[in-house]
Amino acid sequence: MRIQAPGPKPAAHPILPPRPNLGPELLPDAPAVPFIWAIVVCSIAAIVFMIVALRLRAIRKRRRLQMESVNDPANLSARIRAAEVVRRALIGRFGEEYAARTTEELREDGTVVEQLGTKSHAEVVALLGAADLEKFGAKIDPNVDEVALDQRVSSLLDSIRAGARSRRSGRWSEPTSGPIRRERTATSSETNA
Repeated sequence: MRIQAPGPKPAAHPILPPRPNLGPELLPDAPAVPFIWAIVVCSIAAIVFMIVALRLRAIRKRRRLQMESVNDPANLSARIRAAEVVRRALIGRFGEEYAARTTEELREDGTVVEQLGTKSHAEVVALLGAADLEKFGAKIDPNVDEVALDQRVSSLLDSIRAGARSRRSGRWSEPTSGPIRRERTATSSETNA
C-alpha cells in the first residue's frame, strides 16, 4: 500500500461581509395561513360570480321569452291585430313609404290629416298608439271590447279607403261612402240650372 504524501494546503476562502437579517424563518411544520386564506377568498368570489351570472342569464331569458310571446301572432291582442289592419290600409292608400313611419310621424303628417280629416286621423293615431303601448310595453289589456273595436276599425277602414287614389292612373276617385259622399255635394249641372 502506498501512502500518499500530503499535498499543498487548499487556498483560504476570502472573507465576505455580513448579510442582512431577513427575519425569522418559518418553522418547517407551520401551516401556510396566507395561502389558505387566498384560496378561501378566491373560492367565495368565484361562487358569488357564478350566482350573479346565472341570475342575469335567467333575467335575460325571461325578458326574451316575454318579447317572443308578445311578437307571436297567436298571442297578439285584438288591439294589436286591429292596428296592423289599419296600418296595411294606410299603406294601401298612401304608398309603401308609410310602412316605415312611426305613430309619432303619422301624428305629425299633414298629408294624412288633410286626406282623412281631423277626427279619423285622431282615431287612427290613438289606435296605433294604444297598440304600440301593448306591443312594446308588454302591457296587454285583456278587457278589450272586441265588438266595439271591430266596429271602430271598420269605420276607420271606410274613412281610409274613401277617396283613395287609383294605383294605375294616380287620379282621385270619388268616395263611395263616408263623410264626403258625392250625394252631399252639388254637381255642376245642379248649380248651373
